[in-house]
Amino acid sequence: MNNKNRFYIFKLIILLATATFIASLGFLAHKFFFTQSIKTEQSKPENKEDTSIKPNVAIEKSDKEPIQLGAILGLSGSFQELDVNVFDGLNLRFKQCNKNNEIRGKEIKLVYKDHEYQQIKALDYFKKFYSDDKIDIFIRLMGSSITNLCLPFANEHNILILFPCASAKAIKGQKNVILLKNTYENEAIELVRYASKKLNAAKIVLFYQDDDYGQGPAEEAEKELKKLGHAKNSYLLVPHEQNTASLPPETIEMIKKFAPNCVIFFSVPVVVTNLINNLHLHTTKHLMGTSALDGISFNDFLKSKEVKFIRTHGLPSLNETNLQIVKEYLDEIKSTSLIPNTYSFEGYVGASIFIEACKKINAKVTKEKIIAVIKSFKNYKFKGLTLTFNPETCSLLQDISLEKADGKWIKLPDDSNASKTEPIQSSPKSAS
Repeated sequence: MNNKNRFYIFKLIILLATATFIASLGFLAHKFFFTQSIKTEQSKPENKEDTSIKPNVAIEKSDKEPIQLGAILGLSGSFQELDVNVFDGLNLRFKQCNKNNEIRGKEIKLVYKDHEYQQIKALDYFKKFYSDDKIDIFIRLMGSSITNLCLPFANEHNILILFPCASAKAIKGQKNVILLKNTYENEAIELVRYASKKLNAAKIVLFYQDDDYGQGPAEEAEKELKKLGHAKNSYLLVPHEQNTASLPPETIEMIKKFAPNCVIFFSVPVVVTNLINNLHLHTTKHLMGTSALDGISFNDFLKSKEVKFIRTHGLPSLNETNLQIVKEYLDEIKSTSLIPNTYSFEGYVGASIFIEACKKINAKVTKEKIIAVIKSFKNYKFKGLTLTFNPETCSLLQDISLEKADGKWIKLPDDSNASKTEPIQSSPKSAS
């Protein structure tokens, strides 16, 4: 091979090597920029937002699950009227809430059982609601004894009990029990003060059911009588057994012999009705009782016997139609076959307050959040009511009114002369 051919071969090798080097640089550059572009895409905020969507969706789905409430009531038996009407009020308000989508799409599901005034059956339902239905918020348990029976299990499992029909004595020191109205004990004190100061009652019988429901108010009433200077022989305490409508002859004879001019009842309507009939107590000058002694049947009985009955109330009169909560209740009940009465109004008010608490919770409704909201109420204006949680009595509505013998209502405590008391409004005709 001559020198000229060698030169051309060498030149060709140099060109091929240069081309290979340039191609390699191109491949490396492409790989570098491609890799960088992948890293940039993965760090873009859009992908971060995408990954955070899934848990938010899951939370929202959980938030839309029904709010389950348990209710164990006495819907049958001799003492059924109170709870049947309370249940009607609860059901009326919750249906209205679900229909109007008041809690951001969340429905309230009221699960209930009739305990037929059997304590063991009530406790059994209470436990099954918690274990089988996973319900840890209960609204309305009927009776101090039933509430007391359920409390150990409730405390063990941190269960919330809202607005039970129970005395302060039954729930004293409980963290997860909230009463709707002021206590029967405080109502008893106001009744004694009115009887002593306004009615000048000299011989007073305190007739009470012999359990926490009646004992607590009777004990506070006796304390108040002593404070007001009543001698031991000026009043008589008469107990009766729970869940019995009949009274033993010796009880009736004891009251006859004492010859009272005032009887204050801490009992239930059916027992009081029997006592008035047996003793002809409609001739007694003054008959008095707490807000537990109400309802259509009892009021009809009083009217038929022309009995003038004085009683305390923890809720407004149904004739106070200037109050939004009263107006809403009366408007809503018109669309049903129900008759307006204080018991169903109580259920309606309790349900309305629960709904109000739920509205203040943005996330999932839990018993802890419900407790926190309700216990935070202080002079909270709600549809004409003033909500103030009292940690000593575990009660929410502090006002007490008194319905006088003539049907007129006054606010308590009342320091005016009896002849100058200002009426609120008369008792509603539908409840009389």
